[in-house]
Amino acid sequence: RLTTGIIRVIGNGVTIRNGTLITNGITSDGGAFKLANLSVKSAGNPLGFFIEPSGDIIVNDCVFKDIPGIVLDFYRGNGGTVKNSRFIGNRIGISIQHSNNVLIQKNMFIRNTSVGVNLWNEDGGGVNNNIIRNNYFIGNKLGIRMLANPSLISRLTMDGNRILGNKIASSSQSGLLMEVICINNSPCPAQRMVVAGNLFNRNGF
Repeated sequence: RLTTGIIRVIGNGVTIRNGTLITNGITSDGGAFKLANLSVKSAGNPLGFFIEPSGDIIVNDCVFKDIPGIVLDFYRGNGGTVKNSRFIGNRIGISIQHSNNVLIQKNMFIRNTSVGVNLWNEDGGGVNNNIIRNNYFIGNKLGIRMLANPSLISRLTMDGNRILGNKIASSSQSGLLMEVICINNSPCPAQRMVVAGNLFNRNGF
């Protein structure tokens, strides 16, 4: 059981595992790190994001509960895997912003008050080739939300993302909300998207 203010992971290949972690956030200096078999809770004064990996992160068999901010905020990174974990009663479970090649697979998102998984090309940056696959969403405000803003530079953003085989039920609003904004003289975002094999049941709209 570890209780602290904010944890900063320094170096590459660090693993935190097995137990209860009560903290106000985890940041890294860019190295890869792993969270495994943890129950993670807020110490009471979190940042807007709870975990913001600047490098590759692997999350496996963890439970994140009652965190008032964004639990996992992928911002300006490349890669990352979140599997077999539960996100319960948080504000936002996972937000992928300005990051590519993230795999979100076989997780449960339960009663999160804003959204289970958020895709947003913040600052017009790349949010490409991410996979949201075989997850279970129940009782969230929104299951999955995608906001694709026009790129600020001449390249595609929100390209090649895949939303596959998820089960989304009892969302108070949309099970899957996709907003794509295009403007003249700029590449239209959200190219080559694949949304397939998902099951929607009793969502708000």
